[in-house]
Amino acid sequence: MALREPDFPRRSQHIDVELMDAESIVKCCFVVQKSVTYLDLSVSYHSTLIKKKGLERCLTEIFAPVPGVLSTFFICTKEQLRRILAPDRKILYLYHLDLPNGRERTLRQGRPQNLSLISCSKVYSLRPFPCLYKRNFYRYIQEVVHHSKQKVALIMRLLKPIKSVVFINEYYVLIHYFLEILYSRCTDSNIFVNFMSQIDFREWLLYHTGRRYILESILFHCHKCKYDLLEQMPFCCDPINISMLTGRFDNVAVLLRYRDAPRFAMFPCKDTLEKLSRRPRNPRTREELLQPAFEGLLSSRRLLLLLQIICSFFEGPCIRNMRGVTHATRSEALRLVWRSIPDPYITFDEMTRVCGRRYRITNLRNAHYTYRKAVVFDSYFIQPRTLRQYCRTTIRKSLSDNHKLPEGVDHLGLPTDMKLFLNLLL
Repeated sequence: MALREPDFPRRSQHIDVELMDAESIVKCCFVVQKSVTYLDLSVSYHSTLIKKKGLERCLTEIFAPVPGVLSTFFICTKEQLRRILAPDRKILYLYHLDLPNGRERTLRQGRPQNLSLISCSKVYSLRPFPCLYKRNFYRYIQEVVHHSKQKVALIMRLLKPIKSVVFINEYYVLIHYFLEILYSRCTDSNIFVNFMSQIDFREWLLYHTGRRYILESILFHCHKCKYDLLEQMPFCCDPINISMLTGRFDNVAVLLRYRDAPRFAMFPCKDTLEKLSRRPRNPRTREELLQPAFEGLLSSRRLLLLLQIICSFFEGPCIRNMRGVTHATRSEALRLVWRSIPDPYITFDEMTRVCGRRYRITNLRNAHYTYRKAVVFDSYFIQPRTLRQYCRTTIRKSLSDNHKLPEGVDHLGLPTDMKLFLNLLL
């Protein structure tokens, strides 16, 4: 009796495989999609090299704290993919069987099944959070640096690639984190200078959280290397004026140790004026803030000094909740600014003539009283400053231009009271 041959189908058939999770989709795409075939080779290459001692030590130091960066068990062959997608094929591997020639279809010829879509009403429209990917990327970098043993070297190695790929100044938490590490672990002034040359110091000064010791350390190391960080900023963005108008009053004393006096441009920094216009009781637009200067009531330099007094008195809720902002810090900042400049004091009549239409007379009187007590003057008329004050500003400017502040005061051979006077302490 002749055995009947089994009825094999003359055409190769296929079954639909549902990819239900992201892991299955990724594994399938590495084999099926031609556009990501090179990634398959890249993964195989790294999986082989990671077994070598030299590369393993380097990769472990940088990437080992973050789980899932490199894996030696990544499936990247067609046969292993078939084993995952078709569990019934295990009988072939169990008995070491092979399919006849021509019966094995390539994975690239599969066609996606046409699914019938059921129309429904849209309830929510899902969109990614703005800067979501950049923020996650920054957090990943922060996690890598946190687990590294050589944090300072890794920060300097990552800074340039990070800056070339994304805008590091958009995520100030990462900059603060790097500066905290440099402050606690680094004593090399050149590293501080290289770091500060890579970031926008003006943006950091506008948005940093008010850690005074960080600013002191930055200015000290830059001054030690004779790198004038303050002069790198645009002339209209003077750091002392920015600190006064944005409520960072603690920074004024630190900045005036390395700079003789604030710089006054024809038009102040646009970002500073925008921050100022958002506060309560202040004009809404930049043009309204500068309108007294446009009308010829006073110069832009005089207007900026007047705005500093107004800002120190009419503080908004953001400044009121800021750490370390008290009446003493505001008064001390005003006192130091007016000790560093030769301008005549602002009288109450001048303040009411310029700001009388925007603020109540009672508020202006209280603001001028606070200013008068801070700078210690009592005059109802505009009059020049003393000759001693002009000498102080001239000497400090000469020392500042030659990068000799603050240690240059001690080399002049002056009495102690004159040294205190030049250092704005008297």
